Amino acid sequence: MHFQIYIIQPSLSKANPSNDILLLLGNVQYYLATVGNVELKVYCSN
Repeated sequence: MHFQIYIIQPSLSKANPSNDILLLLGNVQYYLATVGNVELKVYCSN
């Protein structure tokens, strides 16, 4: 069985994300992948 988690955040800009957000999303992605073999997908504005 394969699980995916989707984060939809229109206020997050793909062109100019803050370092704090990138660090948070990176840690969440790493945790989900290593602990639960869950894929994280983030949708944001251009």
